Amino acid sequence: MSFRRWILTLSVVWAVAACTVGDGWPGRSQGEPCDRIHPCSGDLVCRNDLCVPLHDAAVDVEDDLDDTQDAVTDVTDVVDVTDADADADTCQAPDTPCGTDCCSPAEICMDEQCVTGVPCESDGQCAGDTYCWNNLCVPYGTGPRGHFNPQCGEYPQSGIFSPFLHCTWSAPPAGDPYPAHVNVLSTPLVADFDFDGNPAVVQPSIVFLSYSGTDGSSGYYNGNYGVIRVLDGRDCTQLYTVGTQLNGCNTPAIADLDGDGRPEIVAHNGLGGVEAFRYDDLTDTWGQLWHGHNAGGTNLTYGAQSTGWSGVAVHDLNDDGLPEILSFGLVYDHTGLQLTGALGMPGYFSYPAAADLDRDGRVDLAGGSVLYSFNPSTSAWDLVWNTGPAGLYVAYGDFGTFPQDPGGDDRRVRDGIAEIVVVGSGLTQVINVFGRTLYGPYNFPAGTGGGPPTAGDFDGDGRVEFSAASSDSISVFDPDCLGIPEVATCVTLRTDGILWHQVSQDHSSNRTGSSLFDFEGDGRVEVVYADEVFTRVYDGRTGEVLFSQWHSSCTWNENPIVADVDGDYNAELVVPSNLNCTITPTTAGGIGYPLSHNGTRMDPIFKGLRCETHLDCASGSCDTGFCRCADDAQCGGGGSGYVCDVPVAGTPGTGNVCRSDWLGAYPGVRVYRDSLDRWVPSRTIWNQHTYSVSNVSEAGIVPRTAQWVQNWMDATLNNFRQNVQGSVAVGTSPDLTVRAASFSCLITTFAELQATVCNRGTQPVPTGLPVGFFHGQTGEWLCEATLQSPLVTGQCVDLTCEWTSPPRSLATSVTVTVQADADASGNPQLGECNELNNTATVPGVYCEVIGKLR
Repeated sequence: MSFRRWILTLSVVWAVAACTVGDGWPGRSQGEPCDRIHPCSGDLVCRNDLCVPLHDAAVDVEDDLDDTQDAVTDVTDVVDVTDADADADTCQAPDTPCGTDCCSPAEICMDEQCVTGVPCESDGQCAGDTYCWNNLCVPYGTGPRGHFNPQCGEYPQSGIFSPFLHCTWSAPPAGDPYPAHVNVLSTPLVADFDFDGNPAVVQPSIVFLSYSGTDGSSGYYNGNYGVIRVLDGRDCTQLYTVGTQLNGCNTPAIADLDGDGRPEIVAHNGLGGVEAFRYDDLTDTWGQLWHGHNAGGTNLTYGAQSTGWSGVAVHDLNDDGLPEILSFGLVYDHTGLQLTGALGMPGYFSYPAAADLDRDGRVDLAGGSVLYSFNPSTSAWDLVWNTGPAGLYVAYGDFGTFPQDPGGDDRRVRDGIAEIVVVGSGLTQVINVFGRTLYGPYNFPAGTGGGPPTAGDFDGDGRVEFSAASSDSISVFDPDCLGIPEVATCVTLRTDGILWHQVSQDHSSNRTGSSLFDFEGDGRVEVVYADEVFTRVYDGRTGEVLFSQWHSSCTWNENPIVADVDGDYNAELVVPSNLNCTITPTTAGGIGYPLSHNGTRMDPIFKGLRCETHLDCASGSCDTGFCRCADDAQCGGGGSGYVCDVPVAGTPGTGNVCRSDWLGAYPGVRVYRDSLDRWVPSRTIWNQHTYSVSNVSEAGIVPRTAQWVQNWMDATLNNFRQNVQGSVAVGTSPDLTVRAASFSCLITTFAELQATVCNRGTQPVPTGLPVGFFHGQTGEWLCEATLQSPLVTGQCVDLTCEWTSPPRSLATSVTVTVQADADASGNPQLGECNELNNTATVPGVYCEVIGKLR
């Protein structure tokens, strides 16, 4: 399917608006929307529909007219011909008075402005910065809508995953001092380090450890080690390499340790020590902030591979407003001083998950068989109990009311006290804060092991469930799927405590991680999991595979994550991969991989790319919810990871489908997004392996202990290792328009092409969005301007770019088409509620001679 927009043309005339504050009207304040009916107060002027100080307006209409004689098009502004209101005496018949104007018979009076309304039945018939009202196209800023369309929205289509490779990193650039460090064995992270020094501009980075070896060991082996890579989330460009001799399979953590407003990175080194790294904006480099040490200043290490497969975490444990760093049971303060080392480094604390589980004001640390509480007065862990079941990994959630006395148990009512999910040794179970087993132990349906669990609402019943992966399966466990289940709380009606499970291939670690995200904003999370050979997204209710792409990993405890990695207010999926252990598809839970007509191995449990209408498919054919195809080109072509082949047995409908196939092992990270950014918004951070949303702000700030709202206490959360929608509401959408377009000739004989671009939608438009200028006759790309800051609802901005070789005479002049949200190929980056109003035209563009303005 081609997503190239139709290019519309629009020719209109330029008019200059002047506004004065009327008698008795207080006027709008700085930053508020304004127009002729709602002028600005004091020394503020109305510029691009917003009140700004006079010196910021930076426009001199008379100079523009006299000096440049720009050819300008504008679809909204009108000329003030007098400061006095028009009336019957000043308007000559058949004109009629309208505020300070006189409207011709072809015009209508709207908000004291004369408007030439083009007949319409819907917004799609209105070009430029106009909309349809009372069957006429009227300018934004007039009529009932004002400066934006409150009905502008775009809701994700249920089950429709149209993936697009946003960007990829597979090796460092030439000249990098660590060229062999390409394998990613741990969970990638996302944060905005404010490299541009402008907190208003959100530009997240992707952070991960890259390893030099191809072994299956613990990240510091036989001379191999890890270094941290920092990528630009917009295009996966490598920005920095941080540290050296780090453990390549241990997930780092990101947080603002010193309160300077910029996050730091904390990681395990190869000898078990902890190091923190800080960005210096003066030198534009990263350096070591500290090495974990004792009170005497001696750096602390514990031996090669001592940290095994693990990760660090950052929390405020003592309510001093400064975070502590957890490495297993070891605790360091924000300066690197070790506060306590008494608990050592037991495996059940490999991914320390700290939280105030029982709401007593003290931070707890669960390890399956043990529970500790941090004592701020002694800076030590106090044992609460050690009678629980053994296990390696934990997650938290409020599963209901489960006091010390089982007689008070009630799954239906949440009490604000967390329960603990424990996974290890092929078993998973839920225990309460008193160490009593509530559910389980459950055996994994296939395989052994068991990786770090997740918690969330998988089936939309308002109750929390949990999931974990093992050697040959990914499973969702539901306490409501016991006894005589009800379809409202256990849609699959299983009676073994399992909501669903799907086969997978993990014959190496047997304990890979996973994560959760509600891609469609419908209150039911999807499961994101990558085994050795495929990355998949599963329907949270049924386990149906919605998305599949080839992948390779020897598997440690890593997991894909979901976050807004580029600041575009939509979610992306980040997948780590490696070349280790020469992984290839063998069997998934005993199921083989069928061969495609190309001889590649296909995912045996992915039924194909899904659709709702024919427009969702490149082939233009949608049958029973699946895109039908005649050849590989209709699935994306060679290298896309999809092949046109016979469907999985039992797939409804007729015809071949686009199935996922395995194209070989690769290293690095890949970032996927929806082809039209229809996935719901997400936060711009995932800061550690034990991420739980409320543990960190999007600026990397760790909440003070007393102010830390535990995840399960928030009615919209109650999840673990799940990202959520950010500050932008689900169902909102941008709507870009071009309000004005013009050109002027520079002394260089270049043409400066200008456009006023507006956002009439309900969602901000991100920094960096391209606005393309194209040859109106040939479609040739001429130049491009980009947004330098977010464009909020109702705001307009002036953009320019230079065309270096415009025509030199009137006879050869051309029309230039301006297209908002268009790259050099004319392709969009955003999904909008109205895709048909993104263009305007500038007729008669030419620059005759040097020094002469036209």
